[in-house]
Amino acid sequence: MELTKYLSLFLGLLMAALLAACTQDDDEAPTVDTGVTLRVSLSPFDGEKVTRTSVDGLSFEEGDRFRLKIICPHTSDQQVGESWGSGFYEFTMSSFNQDGVYIGSSSVEAQATTYVYTAQNTTGKRIFVVGNTRYSRSSNFFCADQSRLEQFKQSDVVWAQAIRQTGAREVHLRFSHKVAKLDITLRDDSLTRTEGESVVAHPLSDDALLTLEGMPDIDGAEIVVGDYYADECYENENFSYRQKASCSYENNGRVLGIEVLDEAHTRSSIARMTGNPTAPGGKYSQVYGEVANNATYTAYRVGPKHYLLYVPPCVLTQKAVFWVRDGERRYSAKLSTTQFEEGKCYPVEVKLKNPANVTHD
Repeated sequence: MELTKYLSLFLGLLMAALLAACTQDDDEAPTVDTGVTLRVSLSPFDGEKVTRTSVDGLSFEEGDRFRLKIICPHTSDQQVGESWGSGFYEFTMSSFNQDGVYIGSSSVEAQATTYVYTAQNTTGKRIFVVGNTRYSRSSNFFCADQSRLEQFKQSDVVWAQAIRQTGAREVHLRFSHKVAKLDITLRDDSLTRTEGESVVAHPLSDDALLTLEGMPDIDGAEIVVGDYYADECYENENFSYRQKASCSYENNGRVLGIEVLDEAHTRSSIARMTGNPTAPGGKYSQVYGEVANNATYTAYRVGPKHYLLYVPPCVLTQKAVFWVRDGERRYSAKLSTTQFEEGKCYPVEVKLKNPANVTHD
């Protein structure tokens, strides 16, 4: 099921983009050609009928934040479509609040030709200092501990790209999930304990904690999605979007790894997870190290014995291990799946048995 909302989802605003006519006369003011509507939807995880960015079943929610990059690929002798000049090619974005009241507008460089729209959700600002320069970037932040709703939701990385040809009236950004999801059910039917001479059922409590050990160590890192058109971006500093997201055509839209700061070369680079592209391609990106699989993730409990956990797309060299902690009781089991594909949901059932061990289907 495709759930669609307009661009009010972007920073809580509805933004209508008005494209001005391209003219070759510097003295002639641009005139409005046509309105461009930005529309977004979110594809469900493969294996699910309805996507769940929120546990309530909504695709997007009020307050969700996205970064939107609009470029016009450069010509052979110059770059156009970027926000770095004051030329007469003008692209106006008008902002409205949720009641449809006009707030204001802003202009960026553009011309009447093909546009490439790339968008991704963000959860905060990454601020760092290299040398004597302070950098600030809108980023997504993956959380190893997803036991709280806020951290669970922000670990779901979604990404979209659309190309608008000249004369098109609408841009549809169809977002897809760039992480995998484990849908985990604990089975405690066989758990018992002895009370005197009787053996009675001893199910898990509602406070049982579920963790998964042996996962990629990316807590607090930004998951980077490759953008073939990042090479066309005008960004004149090395800690930029194109430095980390630049990729070859076949890696467009694929997770490249996580961003790392390569201070020795004053740039952003990629630390790859096993199974991610070893050579992202493109003019600017480069691999700088590899992520170790020694982290512990904590799952989000959505109900009794039912847990959800986002994991990055990767291939594990050995099986990860579930741990169930319920008071003084401990149970462990290996997760049979070792390869996780972006946008796919993996149903997992863990059967608990006496004594303190489990079997996993």
